[in-house]
Amino acid sequence: MDWSALSDSVFRCQPGNEQLRIIIIALGGLASSATISAALYKMCRWFWAPPATHGAAAAALRLEGEHRAQLNQLRHAMNLYDLSIRLNPKAGHVFYLRGLLHERNGDLAKAIADWKRSLERLPHSNPAERKLAQYAATAVDERSRHRWIYAYGVSALVLLVAMLGILL
Repeated sequence: MDWSALSDSVFRCQPGNEQLRIIIIALGGLASSATISAALYKMCRWFWAPPATHGAAAAALRLEGEHRAQLNQLRHAMNLYDLSIRLNPKAGHVFYLRGLLHERNGDLAKAIADWKRSLERLPHSNPAERKLAQYAATAVDERSRHRWIYAYGVSALVLLVAMLGILL
């Protein structure tokens, strides 16, 4: 395939196609400005506290999510926690609660990630510390158990090769 012909046709406009070139530049500029404005909005939301109405709405969503989790409506509770986090991303307790839901669903990687986010936002007397410590001890136990399985497998393979060497 001739890549130079492809690049010439894609990146260069033939004489007389100035309108197409202007349209492409305008669309590229529009996409870039939309991306930059979305990033600036998220950065401003992170540095400045959300308005009081957002905090109150986020707290109400968190409470409703706790209620839905008690009723075992996990998907609905997860959606409520997500909305609460979007309104107030500095609320560390919501990350802890969402981590508990991930744990109930069996997704430990997401649960641990949420508990770490909770610890970043609430570093002192956070129940996420206990959960992380619990799963850190479990992970060490799992790794040590897998090491023994690997060692048994290797020793069985060595014995098999030795037996074949003796027989042949």
